[in-house]
Amino acid sequence: MLREHVDSASFARFTNTILPNETVVLAEVEASESSRVLAILRDVEAEAPVTFGFYPPPPFSIESTARPLSHELPSSQRLVEKAASLARAIAVSRAAKPRGPSFLHRLLEIENALEWANMSLTMSAEAHHAFTLSAEWLLDNAYLIREQVADLRKSLPQKYYGKLPLIASGPGAGLPRVYQVAAEMVAETDGALESEIIRRFLGAFQAITPLDIGELWALPLMLRLQLLECLRTLAIQVDQQQRESEEADFWANRLITAVRHSSPRLLKIMEELVERYPEPTPHFASELVAHLYDDEGALPVVSGWLERSLRSPLLEVMQQEHRHQAVQQTALTNAINSCRRLAQIQWRELFQSVSWAESELAADPAGVYARMDFETRDRCRSAVEEIARWSNCSEQKLSITPSRWRRPRRTKLRATSATT
Repeated sequence: MLREHVDSASFARFTNTILPNETVVLAEVEASESSRVLAILRDVEAEAPVTFGFYPPPPFSIESTARPLSHELPSSQRLVEKAASLARAIAVSRAAKPRGPSFLHRLLEIENALEWANMSLTMSAEAHHAFTLSAEWLLDNAYLIREQVADLRKSLPQKYYGKLPLIASGPGAGLPRVYQVAAEMVAETDGALESEIIRRFLGAFQAITPLDIGELWALPLMLRLQLLECLRTLAIQVDQQQRESEEADFWANRLITAVRHSSPRLLKIMEELVERYPEPTPHFASELVAHLYDDEGALPVVSGWLERSLRSPLLEVMQQEHRHQAVQQTALTNAINSCRRLAQIQWRELFQSVSWAESELAADPAGVYARMDFETRDRCRSAVEEIARWSNCSEQKLSITPSRWRRPRRTKLRATSATT
């Protein structure tokens, strides 16, 4: 009956790990039924059984398009240099065609990955498995992340990238320039965005290449999208680590049980472990050793195998893994807190302080533009955008510099005779 209800591959996978006089119950269920199954397994008169969870691989690509974070807060000078270097490196083309998935498609991929990680971590919580701080942060802030996704979905353009200037060549060819600017800004600040950091980065970038009006208005959306890209990457990492932690717990249980029962199957289980994990990750190794730290029977065998596989002393591997988790936790905290801070920034004020077109229009010697309300000034800026679009000319070439604000010269008209 069990063979008929459990996938044959899953059944064979655990056959060699069962020790004499043990009873193992395998249940293969949908994620929504996991809580009910755990309740049934625990509702026994004898001692509650030890439970382990094993999960299928995610139904999406785990590769990320987000730029890797720097994992360190840059100095003001370094941030300025990075922004200037990026401005010199990017060439735009107004005739280029959009490339890659639309923003809404990207957002859907992000949402699927985040929901998968949240569901998987929730199941682990129901099974009472130990959590890292990063996993706790993801679960505790799941509501905030959902709000960000829902709000961004309402704001993103339906058709690719609208009228935004696209990158002409290189790895980001066909993507909006402002999308790349947002990616670099998030990466260089390790996801820790603040109003002043954004202002400084844009100031240094536009000292080399001014951004269009539409690009500056699109920047908040691009920053939020990039933060969600980072959260997607981090969530997948945290979920993978949680899976590895639970599998390490399972194998430690098998090894310790075999040692305590003086079972001759200890070496057989060890062979199964080596075959299952030909290239163990540092996280799996750290978790497995942590479970076996006081078991003198299994620890030496496992330690020797792990050090040969990882080609490093176990102490060094564990120290590096702890540092990696600390960096991961910081990046996750930065991204979530930045989502909150972006919602509090006064973007109208920020736009007006960094917009190249705004400063040119505000140079009106008569002071008329400066006395306009925001909506009227916005109509003037929209006119600049529209003229630039229809004339196939950049907004900067259309903008009026202060030296051109001159009154027309008066000319004397002389009466002349004419025959009509």
